[in-house]
Amino acid sequence: MELLVFLLSLILFVNWSLNRIEIQTTKQKEIDKLNQKNKNKTVGIAKQEEKMIEKITTILKSKRLNYWVAQDEKSIKVSFTLTEGQIFDMFIYLSDNFIEFNCPVLFDVSDDSVSSAAEIVTRLNQYYNFGNLKFFYESRTIVFQNNFILFENEITENKFMMYFDFSLEAAKDCRPLVSKVVIDKEEPVIAMMGLGASY
Repeated sequence: MELLVFLLSLILFVNWSLNRIEIQTTKQKEIDKLNQKNKNKTVGIAKQEEKMIEKITTILKSKRLNYWVAQDEKSIKVSFTLTEGQIFDMFIYLSDNFIEFNCPVLFDVSDDSVSSAAEIVTRLNQYYNFGNLKFFYESRTIVFQNNFILFENEITENKFMMYFDFSLEAAKDCRPLVSKVVIDKEEPVIAMMGLGASY
C-alpha cells in the first residue's frame, strides 16, 4: 500500500514538473518574441531618424548653410551672418513626432529685466499664428520656436525651408523690439505702440 502511494506521488510530481517546464518554455518563447519585436521597432525608429537627419542635411547643403550635427544625431545647429551683420543660430531638434525649429532672439536676460522680458514675449505672441516666442527662465534666453508636425506630413525641401525661413525672419523682426525692452529698459507697452498697425 505504501509503495502504491509512493508511486502515485512520484507520478504526480513528475507530471507537475513536466508541466512547469513546459509553461516556463512557453513563457520564454513569448518573451523572446516580444524582445525581437521591440528590437525591430527600435531599429526602425533609428533608421527613420537617420533618414530624417540625412534629408535635412541634404537640404542644408543645397542651400549652402553651415551646420553641425550633434553626436546623438537628434539635433542640428545652423550658424550664419545676415547681410546686416547680425549673427543668428538655428537649432533644429528631431523627435519621433515633430521637428522643432528654435532661433534665439536674445541671450542672458538680466535679473532686473525678467518681468519686462516675459511681458514683451506675451505681448508679441498675440501677433503670431505660426510659431511663437518662448522665454526660458533657467537659461535666461528668448527664442522663437516653431514645430513641424510629422504625423502624416512628409517633409519636403519647400516645407522645411518655409519653417526655417519663417522662424529666422520672426526672430530677426523681434530682436530689435525685445532688445529695446530688455537692454534699453523701455516699457513693453511703449515699445509695442504702433506695432499692431504694421502687422
